[in-house]
Amino acid sequence: MATLTKRLKNSTGTSFDLKGSTFEPSVYVNIDLHDDVDWRNDSDVIAKITSGDLVMNDGTNDLNIADGLLWLSYDPEEALSTKFQSDSERSNLFASDNVQDAIEEARNSAIGTLIEFHFNSGGSNVNNAWLAFGDPSAPSNDVPMVAPQNLEIKGLVFSNKDDNSDTDMEIYCNGTLSATVEIRAKRYYWKVGATITTVNQGDRVSVFLKKYGTVSSAPSKPNISLYCKVVKEMPADDGEENGD
Repeated sequence: MATLTKRLKNSTGTSFDLKGSTFEPSVYVNIDLHDDVDWRNDSDVIAKITSGDLVMNDGTNDLNIADGLLWLSYDPEEALSTKFQSDSERSNLFASDNVQDAIEEARNSAIGTLIEFHFNSGGSNVNNAWLAFGDPSAPSNDVPMVAPQNLEIKGLVFSNKDDNSDTDMEIYCNGTLSATVEIRAKRYYWKVGATITTVNQGDRVSVFLKKYGTVSSAPSKPNISLYCKVVKEMPADDGEENGD
């Protein structure tokens, strides 16, 4: 859990004393969280924030008056001490039994949600060929999937028109072979669980079906979905790349 910070800055241009601390102009004074209750309930502190003489800071940003008063009143222990009914009580799949941990658990679960990227080909007995990402006429080595976040490829689903199809499915990242999944004598196939490979934000992902055995055993009209887990949320970014 991130460390909570509450600090106050004197914005008046002259120093003054308050609650045993001297506030010099434009200098931050940290609130000792062991004394947090006293600061939250002190009418002089509230009055100085309300007047603008003191500016609340959350450790990163100076807050406006309304947000500053809310941050002053925030009890860091309240969410931890507030009961949350977990899976054993409500069958809700939450392990956490307090509100703060439940919020963080939900956030981490959202980050880990699987997202799907789809590759396909409309041909018969597809072998030694790139699948398309989207437009079937555009092979993925020319028009790849571009990773929007840092991802783990956690699973895949394969299907095709023919029974007993054989192929080596190769996943390429930025033109370099990153992983190979062997598919033998299958019309339908799935693989989930262990991480197949990882990609970073902006990496280009392509899928190649390599011939295994005879051409007649190669898959027809193959469809492959890669299931990816976001492992790190990246800041907002309008990434742009003009080529290799």
